[in-house]
Formats: sequence, structure tokens, C-alpha cells
Amino acid sequence: MTVKKQDACCKAIAKSGMPCRAAATEGGLCYFHSNPNKAAELGSIGGRRNRRPNAGSAGPLPPLDIAGSAIDNLNRIYDGVRTGAITPKVATTLLQIISAKERMTDKMVIERQMAEMQDDLRTMKALIKIRDIEALTSKDAEEAEEAAS
Repeated sequence: MTVKKQDACCKAIAKSGMPCRAAATEGGLCYFHSNPNKAAELGSIGGRRNRRPNAGSAGPLPPLDIAGSAIDNLNRIYDGVRTGAITPKVATTLLQIISAKERMTDKMVIERQMAEMQDDLRTMKALIKIRDIEALTSKDAEEAEEAAS
């Protein structure tokens, strides 16, 4: 193990009150003590990467009312992930939302078709009742005619 020379260390005192242990540059101070604003600048750049992108950065997504718009949205998400405009985490969430919307739309279509079929069934039952009533009345009329003759 090599022992650090005292001259190779920064001569500044850190915020903790201990001597700075970073390597010194030609001026006797480490890079950050010789450029005190640089640490804040680099920290700010790193912090910006963690932030969420603007809501309008990828542009609003069109409504999912038709099948074509879902395909358009999937293409936009794919392009956004490929170019880095949309993070994979956000893309996963968007895909789950699109999938849920499609499933809900399918269920709504099925429910609408069931309601139409129930209406048709009610109509058919009413027509059958009318036919049965007409058949009974015509049968009664025939019996009455036979009895009268």
C-alpha cells in the first residue's frame, strides 16, 4: 500500500472541519476548492436528469376512440422510447393505459350488443304473444261458426 504524501492533498478545510483529502492541483487546492461554483453546477446538472419531462414534451396523445388511433399511439410511444423522449417506465404505464382502454371499449361494445339483443328478444316475445292470441281468437271463431251451423 502506498502512503499519500501530505503535499499531494488539498490544503482546504472541508465543511466537516476536517482537512480535504482530495488530490491537490498545481495551486495546492483540489479542483472543487479551486472552482467553488463548479460543484453546485455539476450537482444541478445531475439533478435535472431526475426530473420528469414537461407534460407537453412528447405532445398530447390523440383519443383512443378508434382502432387506428391506438396503433398511432403505439407507434408514437415506440418512437419516443427509441429516441429517448419517453422513458421505458413511462412507456410501460402508457401501454397499460392503452390496453385497459381497449379492454373497456370491447366490453362496452359487447354490452351494447347484449342490450340490442335483449330488445329484439322482447319484441319477438311480444310478436309471439300476439300470434298466439290471434290463433286462439280465430280458433274460437271457427268453433263458434261450427256450433252455429
